[in-house]
Amino acid sequence: TALFWRAETQRRNKAAAAAERDYAEIVNKHPESAERETALKQMALLRGEQNDNAGMAAHYEKLLADYPKSSTRAEAHHWIGWAAYETKNYRKAMEHLIESRKLDSDKYFESDSLRLIYCCYNLNNPDDFWKYVQEYQPKGKTKIAADVLRWCAQHFSQAKTPAKAEPVLV
Repeated sequence: TALFWRAETQRRNKAAAAAERDYAEIVNKHPESAERETALKQMALLRGEQNDNAGMAAHYEKLLADYPKSSTRAEAHHWIGWAAYETKNYRKAMEHLIESRKLDSDKYFESDSLRLIYCCYNLNNPDDFWKYVQEYQPKGKTKIAADVLRWCAQHFSQAKTPAKAEPVLV
């Protein structure tokens, strides 16, 4: 529609507020529009560009609620998980990071695996921590902080499960 293309032109011209108004009109006043799903995604991306992580996550959550089979599900879960991680809502972050990795492992394995590992660390959950470390280490590109690995090893040593503690430190 003309409204969608006007919003796209405004977005490309860095007129974020005007673009968002047009996208919002599509979302709110034209629920049957073929561009509604894309408008929701663009609204989320605009909020992300403005460092409004809560707004970005809210738009992605609406996209997932309204379009559960969307082709952008992995992206939506990634950014919702990222925003939750940034606000230290680690349980919510884990739910979405797990889903984004499942939906598009090629794109999200590296970044979301690391966030999952650090979520487990921050939630004091060494069992899940160790599970995600084991998944990550064979193909991950980034080293996990040694002090975080020592935390896990110390937990398993104190829990009298040294067989789990030793490989953490290798």
